[in-house]
Amino acid sequence: AVVATDYAGLGVPWYPRNESDGIHAVNITHQFAASPAAGNDLLYAAQAAQAAFPDVLTREFVVVGHSQGGGAAWAAAQQQLQAQIPGYLGVVAASPTTSALEIVEANPAQALGFLLSARSMVSAFPPGEMSLSDVLTPEGIATLTLLEEVQGCNSVFTTLLQGIFAADPTRQLINPQLFTNPYVQEFQNMSIAGGKDFAGPMLVLQGDTDPAIPEELTTKYVNVTCQNYGNRGLHYVRAKGVGHVPVMYATRQIWLDWLDDRFSGVTQPPFCSSEDIGGNAPRPLTEYQGDLNYFLEYSLWSYQVA
Repeated sequence: AVVATDYAGLGVPWYPRNESDGIHAVNITHQFAASPAAGNDLLYAAQAAQAAFPDVLTREFVVVGHSQGGGAAWAAAQQQLQAQIPGYLGVVAASPTTSALEIVEANPAQALGFLLSARSMVSAFPPGEMSLSDVLTPEGIATLTLLEEVQGCNSVFTTLLQGIFAADPTRQLINPQLFTNPYVQEFQNMSIAGGKDFAGPMLVLQGDTDPAIPEELTTKYVNVTCQNYGNRGLHYVRAKGVGHVPVMYATRQIWLDWLDDRFSGVTQPPFCSSEDIGGNAPRPLTEYQGDLNYFLEYSLWSYQVA
């Protein structure tokens, strides 16, 4: 069974209205990039599903996430140390968002992602302590407001930004004082996934040509985590020539086998390990167009043969 988690602020974007006591509907902020909050949502979803279908679902579950969800999955492993949800078997974190601020510093083009996390940052502090203008310029606030009004998905977000910067490549949407803002730094410290103790085992997947999540950053947090908590059972897979989304396809057999092992009761060794895959394509990787989403491998099961 697969439980697709609805993070807080998505799906149901407001608290219910209660006219009897004068309480009106209040918006629920989707805390984009606040990985621990999303990690809690993942753990709560497992409990909710088991409560809803007690005679159908087993206790055992694994958390799997990609990109924003990869950061959420990694954070769920961190949260599990305190949550202690029964049946937890481990985490798969693919292209994970570890440190949102460092992603921006490593690749300024990704600063645009702060449009989506601006309200998340503001909501993390008492009213009046931080405002949208601490994160975004007036143009950035107008862009965010438009996205919210049309309830734009990721494709709308991308198309809108392409249009904005095609018209004016110098347009500033992010407040240039972002990196020195003490509230942003505090939000970073609260929301980071990686470098902290976690409930293993965990499988981390990363493509080395990922334009959204720098491979160097994921590797950094894998290394820091392993240096401090190397006995939790973390396995790191880097896929050569693979970008952000295709990593899920290129490593599919690896994470499917990993899931099989967890539900079969196979114990992952309690130490850190890593492997690089890819590079054995029929032609050099540079001769392929776009991201690779496959690798040649031996067919071990009948369903692998077309």
